[in-house]
Amino acid sequence: MFTQKHFLSGIAIAAVAAVALSLSALNTFTDTSPKTSCTVTGKDHSYTSKGASKYRVYTSNCGVFEVQDSILHGVFGSADTYGSILTGHSYRFVTFGHRIEFIGTGLFPNIIKATETK
Repeated sequence: MFTQKHFLSGIAIAAVAAVALSLSALNTFTDTSPKTSCTVTGKDHSYTSKGASKYRVYTSNCGVFEVQDSILHGVFGSADTYGSILTGHSYRFVTFGHRIEFIGTGLFPNIIKATETK
């Protein structure tokens, strides 16, 4: 039997899904490139539960970034971009997305281009 409790639960689930989709869309289309040179302090490479690569870049003055392919931006060389970024060097990054912590899933700005600065 369908009750008011079921109805309210359904509305709550739909609202959470709508917020999650909105944040994901915002993260995909928003240019958030740092306006300064970012100094890289570390990098790591891990795998998701589905076997996909995740590349992260840590900086001292710009925060944490991911490097991943982006069909929407026509970027398919994320492994090469990640490999070209060296710890201890400074870069201007072209990025899209925001840092979003939502239900345990961290979304980070995605580096789609890295140009070393002197």
